[in-house]
Amino acid sequence: MGFLRASVRMAAFAATGITLVIGANVIDALAALTPGKKRDIRLVARRRKDAFLRGVLQALCAACGIRVHADIATLQLVSSGARTPTLVLANHVSYLDVVVLGSLIPCGFLAKREVSDWPIVGWSGRALGMEFVERECLGSRTRMLRRLRSRLRTDTLCVFPEGSTTCGTTPDESLWQRGQLWSVSLNQARVVGFGLHYADQSALAWTGDMAFAPHLWAVLKRRHTDVFVCGEALPVHPVSPSRVYPAEAMRPVDARACAKTVFEHISSLCRKAHVLSLQFQNRKAIRAPLSKSLTEEVSPCKLSP
Repeated sequence: MGFLRASVRMAAFAATGITLVIGANVIDALAALTPGKKRDIRLVARRRKDAFLRGVLQALCAACGIRVHADIATLQLVSSGARTPTLVLANHVSYLDVVVLGSLIPCGFLAKREVSDWPIVGWSGRALGMEFVERECLGSRTRMLRRLRSRLRTDTLCVFPEGSTTCGTTPDESLWQRGQLWSVSLNQARVVGFGLHYADQSALAWTGDMAFAPHLWAVLKRRHTDVFVCGEALPVHPVSPSRVYPAEAMRPVDARACAKTVFEHISSLCRKAHVLSLQFQNRKAIRAPLSKSLTEEVSPCKLSP
């Protein structure tokens, strides 16, 4: 039964990638035929791509048995500010994080360059405007920070500050990167944090040198994959340009304080998500904090009680 389930879901996974590539190309073609200012047309096309990605990922969650659980505050956060340029920050456990967060909020993603070479994932990511950075190259990171600053004027982007996946209940502070937060300092973008925790995190975490295909196959064989999400707006205050030196870097004291604040808040959100996971596993009353009317707003992802 597990083999059959995984086979069907793998086909759905592949079909999702093909659908994303075709859909992105159709949106680009329609944008090219639309009269008007190029900048406005690109903005509309980008928002359509993000919304299209969200809808497809919600369908993928339903097809692959990924059940997303969120409290009422998180759902209200997701439903508000849909068109406000936002920097989304979250802990990073697995490649499934992209599917989960993408199904909740329409946004683009920042990923390591190696992902662009992956079959299906890389193809669809490039078509939908996913940003790729070579983490070991200083020039690539600098160019990406400029790119992030530019996109955050109009778009919503999701960044994993750890830069790598970890299995812990809370993020790994030793991996925490402060560079992405500089993107906020000149853009006045809203900053939102999410904490994710999987019901069987040790088995679902994709860390170290794990091969992608065998891990994905094992995930798809599972009857259900439960992930718990808690989110909140983060109290990150933009830095005035007059206080900044040099031109391409936040002052070290500002960067460290900003990174520390964000780390503490996302760690707290991860602990809350962990508590929700424990309540779910212990069959306690997790239904109370969920609202049926609000969960329907992010269907067909089917946020389950």
